[in-house]
Amino acid sequence: MAQTNKTHWALRPTERPALNETDKNVVNVLGGVLVLMAVLQLVSFNEFKDGLGAMGLGSPQTWAIIIIAAELIAAASMFRFRLAYVLRWLGGLLALLVAGFWFIQSLRAVIGDGAGDTNYFGKFFSGEPGWVSVLASSLLLLWAVYALEALNARFSLPEAGNYLRRR
Repeated sequence: MAQTNKTHWALRPTERPALNETDKNVVNVLGGVLVLMAVLQLVSFNEFKDGLGAMGLGSPQTWAIIIIAAELIAAASMFRFRLAYVLRWLGGLLALLVAGFWFIQSLRAVIGDGAGDTNYFGKFFSGEPGWVSVLASSLLLLWAVYALEALNARFSLPEAGNYLRRR
């Protein structure tokens, strides 16, 4: 049985990959938007939870906690915090999942299968469903994909695997 190395690449805190100025701004602003969403959802937790229930999600309180936690972890992975590789990778995945969740919920609301409120920011900035909410959630999703691509181009799982093989 192999011994576990305590300074394993996945667990050791690392800096965010170096980014050019444009990518740095895109990634930082996305992190800020995710923090803003999470904070406003937390401040208006009851309304946010009720909005998720109106979307037809079972156990809306659990969904609300999961969404807020996912947004905060995703935001942390966008900033220049020293995070373990696995946590930064998980944060990127969560950013994509959160943006995808809001995109799908916006589409459901437009076709009449969801709630009557977008609820992205809890009771703040919520509005009637329509193509504007689909457009906003599409921009969030594309923004997350762009940010992940900017980070992934300098920080990927295949590179980590190559690093381990060299050791």
